[in-house]
Amino acid sequence: MPWWRTLYSHEAFIEEIGFHDDATTEREISMIQKLFPLNEFSCLIDMGCGWGRLTMPLAKKGYTMFGVDTSPLYIRWAKSEPAAQHYMRTHVLTYVRGNIRRWRPLHAADGIIVMHTTFGYFNDDGNIQSLKTMTESIRHHGRLLLDMTNYHWVMNGGFPDGKTFTKTYQNGRTCVTRYRFDRTNKRIIKHIEIQKGLIRHRSGFSIRVYAIEEIRSILHSLGLDVIHVFGDYAAHAPVNAASQRQIVLAQKL
Repeated sequence: MPWWRTLYSHEAFIEEIGFHDDATTEREISMIQKLFPLNEFSCLIDMGCGWGRLTMPLAKKGYTMFGVDTSPLYIRWAKSEPAAQHYMRTHVLTYVRGNIRRWRPLHAADGIIVMHTTFGYFNDDGNIQSLKTMTESIRHHGRLLLDMTNYHWVMNGGFPDGKTFTKTYQNGRTCVTRYRFDRTNKRIIKHIEIQKGLIRHRSGFSIRVYAIEEIRSILHSLGLDVIHVFGDYAAHAPVNAASQRQIVLAQKL
């Protein structure tokens, strides 16, 4: 069974890795509005949308949104939101279960957002195929936003390589998370073990991290020009070794 079917189909794992505070979400929304002005980029795809954390607020802001995710549980949660049902009826909001490597819209979108390290889970061929598919899914001069973990932050010691963290919740559930960085293959590896009583679940994932020089070269080969690189969600700080995020905005040539 592929790792993502275990990780993103179990509520305990989703609750552990998938939730973000409102302040972070608001910063991300503001950044997207800045980089995708509504009068130029009104139709967006939120690739790896989860339960619609960004998709739904952007629809409320006036964008026509397509939320795509491989997890049936996430898509079910997203569609069940009462506010989402209103926007879905008016065709301003659509949620679709789909794979980042293969899913394409019927008509080219103005832009695609790929937030919070949704990109990088596959091997290099699979990751490049994901970028190729997304490039083909946006119009001429459309934009692609990639929010990735900064390779140089990892290499500079920001990533907790070799460390283990344990959290215990009031409901009796315990979560043990182990981190490792594979320097040879440039992959972040995260193992998660959740236990409550006698029931134990294990899962995890690895993500390929790309230096900006690598991702710029790959995007250029696919017909995309990197126009901005940021180190935070305010979309003005440059990327350096202290920046956890590497946010890349590219435009289709």
